[in-house]
Amino acid sequence: MLRYLLTRRGIGCLLWCCALTVASEAYSATPVADLAQRAAACDQRLKESREVRKFRANWQRCIERYTDLAAASSDDSVKRSALKRQAELAQELARRSGRKDDTQSAQRLTALLTASSKSPDLPSESTPPRRARVRIVLDPGHGGKDPGTVGANGLQEKEVVLDVAKRVQKLLAQREQIEPFLTRTDDHFISLEERTTFAQQREADLFISIHANSSPRRDAKGLEVYVLGHASDDAADATAARENDEPGRNQPDVTALVQSMLGDLSSSRQEEQSLELADTLRRSVIQKVDGRYELIDLGIKRAPFYVLLNAGVPSILSELAFLSNPDDAARLRRPEFRQLIAEALAAGISKYAASSLLAQSN
Repeated sequence: MLRYLLTRRGIGCLLWCCALTVASEAYSATPVADLAQRAAACDQRLKESREVRKFRANWQRCIERYTDLAAASSDDSVKRSALKRQAELAQELARRSGRKDDTQSAQRLTALLTASSKSPDLPSESTPPRRARVRIVLDPGHGGKDPGTVGANGLQEKEVVLDVAKRVQKLLAQREQIEPFLTRTDDHFISLEERTTFAQQREADLFISIHANSSPRRDAKGLEVYVLGHASDDAADATAARENDEPGRNQPDVTALVQSMLGDLSSSRQEEQSLELADTLRRSVIQKVDGRYELIDLGIKRAPFYVLLNAGVPSILSELAFLSNPDDAARLRRPEFRQLIAEALAAGISKYAASSLLAQSN
């Protein structure tokens, strides 16, 4: 059905994009023209690539492009055309995902489009009410047949991150406004795709993947927090390749696939919100841990992580410490250090969950 809709509407979409490009010439090199080009390019990528269409976040990004265009333009015909394409994309996404919030969004945009055809004044899109509880998906990496990084002291990443994630969940569950979920609660393997599907099925508001780091340099240590993007450096690229690797995967290189889908990521609201989430958690860990343990802050980095691509909400991946470093590995073995890290993460998550930025993402 989705393929049929895309084929049937593809020609109309291309014609509309051409018309929009012509109309945009009247704006010369204005922000409106730039937004129109971004929206048309995003739409074209959806049409041309089956792989791009597989990811919910790519549909959301195109809808967002048209939302920005409609908000920026003073031309009612451009506004209505952008709203029309928003509604069409939202309808197709709702059919594809089956999610309640996607269906509600499609219905809301369709109602706005219907109202706009009956009124000379284009109605503005109302903000849906915020849920009473913020849904947080905590994703402890690896598990089962996939141990992740194994430290010099024999400590396995899958065990460390599950223990920390459970501690974070317990702390968040004590907060009335937060509903926390774990992608896995025991030592079993789940695929990268299953992790993002889990977050979508629970209509998550935030997605936080928890990992422990590794490096060929034994002196490498400290905290890194990642958002989705092209790799900040070779080390970030290597980290993404390691975390994207799955035992028994007989598919094209996942990291290369994610890299190919990042062309339209810049200047998106979700990226800005993910950066703010990353900074909030990083600051919380520094404030909580530094002073009791030596903490090296390696900052916020970008890398093409599969689990961050399709979450569709503000998302980060945290590398708590380096199991390849003897000092970091020794700390990660201690329950009191894990508890301290969990408290820091829970405090940062709670702070962001109460922020106006999260309200905007909803």
